[in-house]
Amino acid sequence: MNPIVKLRAKAAAWYQTTDKSALTNLVFLGAIGLSTLLLAGVLAVGWWSDNYASAVAVNGSSISVGEAK
Repeated sequence: MNPIVKLRAKAAAWYQTTDKSALTNLVFLGAIGLSTLLLAGVLAVGWWSDNYASAVAVNGSSISVGEAK
């Protein structure tokens, strides 16, 4: 028997015996975790661009937004 077929058979048997609500809860927790990471990334980029991004660059020297404020 092919190893891939064995793995598929084991996965199918495991899936048949598991509680579907537990799997659904795990998937939702994963989605919440990913959305939290995405939100934190957006907030971090927004904060960085409001404080440390280059506002003006002249002859190789630049001033950040925080310094310009």
